[in-house]
Amino acid sequence: MRPPRGIRGAVQAPADTPAEIDASTRGLLLEMVERNGIDPGDMVAIWFTQTPDLTAAHAPSSARGRGGG
Repeated sequence: MRPPRGIRGAVQAPADTPAEIDASTRGLLLEMVERNGIDPGDMVAIWFTQTPDLTAAHAPSSARGRGGG
């Protein structure tokens, strides 16, 4: 069993649209998983924040849509 660890990432959405927020969120998560050799099934929690100018969609919804892998 691997020890728990925290990984931080940030991304910018080019526009306040559901498609751009979704693509940016999914891209960030994929990059974080690949670069850190993480099995998505081992993830326990992800903390999302969003700047007030992004209102068209919510990053956690995009992450849930990724299906954990």
